[in-house]
Amino acid sequence: DDPENSSIKYASDAVPEKKTSDIALIGHAYAPDKTPASKISTGLQIGKLRKIVWATGDRFWRWSPIGITKTRPIPFLKIPLVYERAFGGKDTAHKQEKKHGVCVENPAGTGFAARKSRQTIADLKLPNFENKKNEIKSWRDKPVPAGYGFIGSHWMPRAGRIGDNPEQSDKEFFNAATPDLMYKNFLKGTESVILTNLHHDHKHIKFNLPNIKITASYIYEHQTYKLKTVLDTLTIEPDENL
Repeated sequence: DDPENSSIKYASDAVPEKKTSDIALIGHAYAPDKTPASKISTGLQIGKLRKIVWATGDRFWRWSPIGITKTRPIPFLKIPLVYERAFGGKDTAHKQEKKHGVCVENPAGTGFAARKSRQTIADLKLPNFENKKNEIKSWRDKPVPAGYGFIGSHWMPRAGRIGDNPEQSDKEFFNAATPDLMYKNFLKGTESVILTNLHHDHKHIKFNLPNIKITASYIYEHQTYKLKTVLDTLTIEPDENL
């Protein structure tokens, strides 16, 4: 969709260098045993790095005289893993622009309200994806957006890593993974990978990254220079078996 109002699928590889390995997963959350579920946990583990994201069926805020409540989640078979379904979004309902608001960590998301108003909150869709320790309980809550995908260069905290002088900016700006999927160091290959409820046919999938060694060099003015190569990006696409 329009880049200003949507998430990105793939991050650009045209970057000078990355500080560490980016990990991203593109696909869907699947209810186990192909049986509709209201809420499930999905998991991605690579080496010692482990991430869990809870997937909940569609829910909405309801505005009533007794207060603001959530509807029951609608059972689902699969939900696309996109940040449009994580917490975030924009609130531009008020006539005065100064009372507008945006979730700078995920302007493409859902569930964000800048102020309490029926116009904004009634029938507002809640996020499908959440971190277990940071679930949304009130319209005032501003949980960290949950997901496995790449994040945009103008989203926080990534955008905050670059200053007026790009040469002196933090190299982490070029890492496009969500912060908790930036590997501690660079992946070496051979690491074990475990996926849970992220494949249409299998509840659990386990495999090892391939151990591929790549050498690179270039010749300048008749002299050969060898380059150090690192595994700086890992993209997993379970729907495509890739």
